[in-house]
Amino acid sequence: MYTEEYERRTFPIRDFLLKIIIIVLIVFLVIWLLPKFLKPTTTNVVDLSPLTERIFADNLGTMKDAAISYYTTERLPKEIGDSDKMTLRDMIGKKLLMPFVDKYGKACSVDDSYVEITKMDNEYLLKVNLECSKEEDYILVHLGCYNYCDSDVCEKKDTIVAKGASFPSGGSYSGGYSGGGQAGGDVTVDPGDPTPSDPGKDPTPGNPDDPGKPDNPDNPDNPDKPDNPVEQAKYEYEYKKTTGAKMSAWTSWSAWQKNTAGYKAIDCSTSDPTCLKQIQILERKEQNGTYKEAYTASRQELRQYGSYQEKSCANYEYVRINETTYTTTKTYGRVTTLSTSGVSSGDWIYVGDYVGYIAPSDTATKRYVRAGYNYSCDGCSSTPKYTYKVYEYRGGLSNVTTGSTTTTQLLSSNTVKSTNTSIKVSCSNIVTKTIPVYRTVTVYEKAYRDAPYYATKVYYSVRTRKLLEKGKTTTKWSDSSNDQTLISQGYYYTGNKRKK
Repeated sequence: MYTEEYERRTFPIRDFLLKIIIIVLIVFLVIWLLPKFLKPTTTNVVDLSPLTERIFADNLGTMKDAAISYYTTERLPKEIGDSDKMTLRDMIGKKLLMPFVDKYGKACSVDDSYVEITKMDNEYLLKVNLECSKEEDYILVHLGCYNYCDSDVCEKKDTIVAKGASFPSGGSYSGGYSGGGQAGGDVTVDPGDPTPSDPGKDPTPGNPDDPGKPDNPDNPDNPDKPDNPVEQAKYEYEYKKTTGAKMSAWTSWSAWQKNTAGYKAIDCSTSDPTCLKQIQILERKEQNGTYKEAYTASRQELRQYGSYQEKSCANYEYVRINETTYTTTKTYGRVTTLSTSGVSSGDWIYVGDYVGYIAPSDTATKRYVRAGYNYSCDGCSSTPKYTYKVYEYRGGLSNVTTGSTTTTQLLSSNTVKSTNTSIKVSCSNIVTKTIPVYRTVTVYEKAYRDAPYYATKVYYSVRTRKLLEKGKTTTKWSDSSNDQTLISQGYYYTGNKRKK
């Protein structure tokens, strides 16, 4: 009885443990399977590329507006084809702009960014080029004196911009980037063309698929106006005028100094109280050293080119010069044995100097040994004046060449054979002699002089003044970056603008 009761008591505990184990297994399976049925959520990332791309376009527009305000009538090019150029550095120096920062937080190039205006036939073409750390582009703007201008010149506005319109015949990009791009995706079309997408058709109001249904069923009262029109940003431009400021007189221009630091010209207005320094630049060609300029002259010189042996008369000396055989009473000698000291050398006698602009040539009886050269004066002649020692041969030369000039024939006893002989002699004693051979060759002699070479040198000169007493600065904002009314009152455009 005790055993049965004890066994009955253990059943509830066992059931309880089984339930706990089952619950744990179910929880484990749920934890393991649940991620497989849940889809991952995507993180919403704000696309800032339109904003950052707009920074570059805004900077281009700011440069354009500042250039238009600066180029008043007296600053415009006067002749067709003439141009005037300002770098971004110049514009900042003239207080037309503040330094630009691109979308990467880096300053745009102040030397490679520029505006350039060119005089055309009836208007002006303004090129605005902006180069930043990873971007470079430009826009072309037509300026002229049109009937809607508030000033002497203004931007040409005889075109309209249609959002998303196709490019019709005769249309052109306006305000777009170079290389076929557009600013903001706008396309310029002819304002007289009512249908940019198809200039050959007349405009048909309403929906062409259903004439009784408006184009914009969500806004039937005004079908041409979209529900969410894109508002164009409107700006106002800052002008300043300082009155009552006292300035010191300008210092004298400093002496010209080499522009090793790469200064740029600063030509700010003397009426601007912030204009405290002006720099002028001078470029000129100057001698930057010398180099050895060579002058080459050719002349004829006799040189020995070997010898040959032949039986000949013992009473004579022989020499062959340019295929001609001569007899002489003394040794002919070699040109290298000549002395330039002015005394005789062997059978060659020094007879004086040759001085002239032409290098002389040797002959059978005259040798020239160069002693030097000089230029008569700097820059007046590119030909040197030569000096040679002149020697004459006094041993006597007699032409004994007969018959063949190349065949060397042995001579018999004291008579010379009448055919194919090289030497014609008559003597009682015939011996074998070594006969030297001389030939005329062309030699080239060089003369050198120190010639100047030139390079472009850049100089700068500076003058300064001081602000003795600050004046009162008045600031006004205008809807135009070329407000002639304010300019005529002494205000100048600072280059700053803000959204309305």
